[in-house]
Formats: sequence, C-alpha cells, structure tokens
Amino acid sequence: MLSEAVPGAVASSFVILDKPDELAAYERVWRGLDALALLEAESRDMIKSIAGEIRHD
Repeated sequence: MLSEAVPGAVASSFVILDKPDELAAYERVWRGLDALALLEAESRDMIKSIAGEIRHD
C-alpha cells in the first residue's frame, strides 16, 4: 500500500509535497509502478485474453 511505502502518505485526491525526502519517496514509488506497467498494446491484449477466458468458463 502506498501509505506504507511512503512516509506521510494519505488517501486523498491530491498531495502537496514540500519536503525533498517526501518528493523523493513518491518519485521512487512512481518509477517502480512505471517499470511494472504494461504498454498500451500489451494491456489491450491482456484484457482481451482475460475476457476470452471469462466467456469460455
């Protein structure tokens, strides 16, 4: 969970980062998420594949 990974994180629609260490923590989390994310075409293919599996169950 983000609030566990980033000190001071709260569940809200926006966050004001005014301390360099807080900003660095969010940047690390964002880079990690970005590295894990699929490309658009890969996401589409995965969704189609899962939808096909659901239809065949």
